[in-house]
Amino acid sequence: MGAGQPPVSSAPRYVAVHRDADGAPDGYASYSIGESETLTVDETIVTDDAVFTALARFALGHDLVTSGRVQARLADPPAALGSLRTSAPAR
Repeated sequence: MGAGQPPVSSAPRYVAVHRDADGAPDGYASYSIGESETLTVDETIVTDDAVFTALARFALGHDLVTSGRVQARLADPPAALGSLRTSAPAR
């Protein structure tokens, strides 16, 4: 997903880290919040579909934004992506 590449936005960067039951990191999403209250995810690294879903729900449920977009294109989107439309955001 562009690991190690420069961010696509010059806005301040934030990183959401997901941890497994033992507290070990198993995924992250790098994002920014622009002037138009748009959350832009430009990098996501995950170990499985459940981690991707948790990070996507975090991004979609962020309370400081009015819209979101993903700059990093998924080569093989996780199957869980479709379930995000019917699920409530988890924090």
